Amino acid sequence: HTHTTQNTLSLHDALPIFESLIETIVKVVKLNGDKYLALKERLRDYTETNYSVKSVAEKYIDYFNAIS
Repeated sequence: HTHTTQNTLSLHDALPIFESLIETIVKVVKLNGDKYLALKERLRDYTETNYSVKSVAEKYIDYFNAIS
């Protein structure tokens, strides 16, 4: 029987993360239309740049080249 150690975050330790997330959500909800649309466009660009199939594949190629 093998024992694995999991990194778990206690509710107490996670509270600041949740509070920060709630504050961010409230700020976004309060944005006016133009600022919201600009944020939405920047998030779309960020996602396409960092999480597209091509971008993820390039990151894996770079990673495997670095360790080989």
